[in-house]
Amino acid sequence: MTITDQIKELRAKTGVGIMKCKEAITATNGDQNLAIEYLRKSGIADAEGRSGRKTTEGYINTLITPTSGVMVEVLCETDFVSATDRFQTFCHNIAHNAINSVHEGDITKFVIDSEEGNVGDIVASLQENIKINRVVRWTTDGNIIGYVHPNQPIGVLVDVSGGDSEFLGHIAQHIAASKPEYLTPSDIPKKLIESERKIHLSTLSGKPEAILDKIVNGKMQKWYSNVCLSDQQWFFSDDKMPVSKVSNATINRFEYWRIG
Repeated sequence: MTITDQIKELRAKTGVGIMKCKEAITATNGDQNLAIEYLRKSGIADAEGRSGRKTTEGYINTLITPTSGVMVEVLCETDFVSATDRFQTFCHNIAHNAINSVHEGDITKFVIDSEEGNVGDIVASLQENIKINRVVRWTTDGNIIGYVHPNQPIGVLVDVSGGDSEFLGHIAQHIAASKPEYLTPSDIPKKLIESERKIHLSTLSGKPEAILDKIVNGKMQKWYSNVCLSDQQWFFSDDKMPVSKVSNATINRFEYWRIG
């Protein structure tokens, strides 16, 4: 087998660039196994060398089974790389590994192990700093729904008990469009609520005491309708119905992620 054939074979196995493959084949006298090991070590070194570069682009992937769901966010340097099949397949593989091998409480260890065991290879292949930024994995007795917006860097994971098929088909898209920060007003930290009330009070100097509470409560309710999923107007209706009134479903938790 010629050195050109050896390089082609190594490139087919690893997806690494031709010059890197040539370097590895030359350094290992054409031994494919040693060449792969060489590239892995080189990739890890490359990853360390690129670790300071900014990663503002990336890809979000969700994976759902009947009883569990996972969402992963992997970052890179450029939108060119984030759109490649190689990068998106890598993201899918991380999601697949997470849903099959990790429990909810072991996410940090999973990310560290994945960084050490997988990122070096793809850094060597794509020549960019790549980072597994976020991973969430849930199990449920209800339904987990995943949604990744096709034209924007947005991903949603939502855990719902009950609800009809129409509601379940739309709730993740509603979250993607409406960007809630909290599930219900009771989930907002008390200090933040107090701060918000003070801000509104400070704009009402001179108003009669008798109507201050009414005005502030109205402003707070409007704020809740922006930041709380339960109080937001249902995106798929024009009748201003809040999400909490659309269905008998119980939304247990959600994640809204936007890359960058």
